[in-house]
Amino acid sequence: MFVGTSPEIYNSLSASYRKLAVTCANALSTSVKPAPSTFNVGPPNTKGSGILFTMWDADDLPKEFRNFKRFDTLIVPSEHNRKLFKRYFKGDIEVCPLFADTSFSHLPPSRPFGFICVARDDNMNNRKDTDRLPALFTKAFPSQPDVTLTIKMSPCCKKRWTYDKRVNLLYSEQTKAEYDAMLKQHHCGIFLSGAEAWNLPACELAAMGRPSILIPLNGPAMFTTPQTSWHLPYTLVPSPKAVYKSIGRIGRASDSGIIQAMQEAYSDQLLLAEKAIASARASHEFTQARFAQRLRDIVKRYV
Repeated sequence: MFVGTSPEIYNSLSASYRKLAVTCANALSTSVKPAPSTFNVGPPNTKGSGILFTMWDADDLPKEFRNFKRFDTLIVPSEHNRKLFKRYFKGDIEVCPLFADTSFSHLPPSRPFGFICVARDDNMNNRKDTDRLPALFTKAFPSQPDVTLTIKMSPCCKKRWTYDKRVNLLYSEQTKAEYDAMLKQHHCGIFLSGAEAWNLPACELAAMGRPSILIPLNGPAMFTTPQTSWHLPYTLVPSPKAVYKSIGRIGRASDSGIIQAMQEAYSDQLLLAEKAIASARASHEFTQARFAQRLRDIVKRYV
């Protein structure tokens, strides 16, 4: 048996599905190939048979992603995804939460205070809801000189701008060591996206002992609690046309809730430290080793 993926995933250098395929292959002591297999990793329309490890961000699937009859078993990363796929799939659906491969690091000095957002939108409007973050940061901190915001994107992301010199917009590629070092320099993550099957950057920050401000929907609801994070109140809004074909709904947080959470994270150092410790402790359940063992236990039941 090998882990099957599409040629596009196999040839990608940074896509989340490629990383997942490689991790699954390592856990199962096999290899990844750009061909259908009896164990496959990819989006819901992946070709193959047997088992498919897949996921989806919104609360419904476009019609072209609803036919899973060729598979016997699905593996998804969250309970939210299990409920979604169960609407269109009669076979077994197993939940195997994902993981972070970062390690704990003590919080940096309290000032200057740094927020960080890591979001890849692939130049698609409204996918990660990053556009409004710089303006909300400026509203939350109109004059404080000792607070910053870093938004880490990739070269293919939509180009943004701001007059606020405390906001750092990054588009360059980074090595794993450079990326981890960047995360460690900050105190708190902030993610406005309500379309996350997992949210790997928030999980990585948690493993480092960094709480996040985020929407507790789908993936983030699996590895965060009000004790580890600032959970933003949200409403469900129609999914954007890009990626999701305007099918289903995603979460959207209010401006006031975001501003309040940022101000509290910045001003309450004790609460920040409590959430940082709780994040690090909770992340022990979401290590790569635990993921590998969960996956092997699932596969043994079906192969």
